[in-house]
Amino acid sequence: MIRSIFTIISISLLIACNTAKNQEDVASEIQLDLSTEIKTFAMPEGWGHFNHIFVNTIDKIYFYNYGKNSLVAFDKKTSELLFETKFEKEGPNGMGGNVADVKITDDGEIWLYTSGDRFFQMNASGEVLSQHTLKTAEIFEKNISPLGFALEKVDDVLYIPTIPMVFQWTSLTVDELAALPNVIAYNLKDDTYEFASMFDREFLGTNLNKMIMSGVTLGKNGELIVNLNFRDIYVMKDGVQHSYPASFSQFPADPPTSSKDMFEDMDEIMRIMNYSNAYERTAYLPLHNLYMRVARFEESPGDEMESRVTFLASKWALVFLDEDFQKVGEIILPESATNANYIFETEEGIWFSTDHPNNPDIDEDLFQFRLLTVK
Repeated sequence: MIRSIFTIISISLLIACNTAKNQEDVASEIQLDLSTEIKTFAMPEGWGHFNHIFVNTIDKIYFYNYGKNSLVAFDKKTSELLFETKFEKEGPNGMGGNVADVKITDDGEIWLYTSGDRFFQMNASGEVLSQHTLKTAEIFEKNISPLGFALEKVDDVLYIPTIPMVFQWTSLTVDELAALPNVIAYNLKDDTYEFASMFDREFLGTNLNKMIMSGVTLGKNGELIVNLNFRDIYVMKDGVQHSYPASFSQFPADPPTSSKDMFEDMDEIMRIMNYSNAYERTAYLPLHNLYMRVARFEESPGDEMESRVTFLASKWALVFLDEDFQKVGEIILPESATNANYIFETEEGIWFSTDHPNNPDIDEDLFQFRLLTVK
């Protein structure tokens, strides 16, 4: 019960994380140009723009709406709405709980990770094709809590970010935290698991009053890439964890920390997790053979602190790495006219959402994306 509360809290905090200002010139080995070209997708009735899970595949984009428990798919080239599916929580095709993450393959396989550590394969009609309940008792006993979002699936293995079972990780010593994984590899075939990635001691430092949650993605050659909220990215190659600098030039070297125990003050937790400089995620862009790291700028929430679930940060930047994880460029996106939670690529370039609450050009009936060309 305690573990589920911690997971719900952490999921709600991460959902609230969202950031964007004007393009600035920076040293770059690639040419990044903001185009005036806009691509639009007709929003399903009653959906709204914000707080959806977004999935980018080779020829489609998907939005998952938490409130409606529904998934929509669009064709990237034509902007055509391909389907809208409402998933059931009860009955033979019911998932029994809330969706934490959605994974969709390039060939259209749909996988949902739900509360209770259940993993479902669904079809576009909302029917359950297969399901698996992870056996987590032993994992919990080792003070490890799978988060169930920002995960990856490779064949029968799930790479799942984790946090300590004790959500208040400031109660642990650095040695205790360093002994725990930040990602586990769970084998769905035989219900075994192993530690896939450990916290870097240099990142942990001596002050644990900071964001330590991880996200994972897969690299060009199937490498496991771990994105923490600050400093380097971590790449697993042949069982060895390598770190690569992937920082935005305007961010400080050290991660945001609190001068007090942040878990004693909900507003302080929110400031550290949602309103501080952070790297939200890393993704591989196969059409451009680049890695993209999404950076969110620090922001003073003011009265926004009261609307924790709907806050969307104002300023974002993108950091680009080549296939060898060497930095080749960065760009700041238009302030208050970017939602970097929704980004996809086509051969024309990289498209980022312009749907921001403070953007006067927002359209209540459309998802809108602006083109960033890469040369």
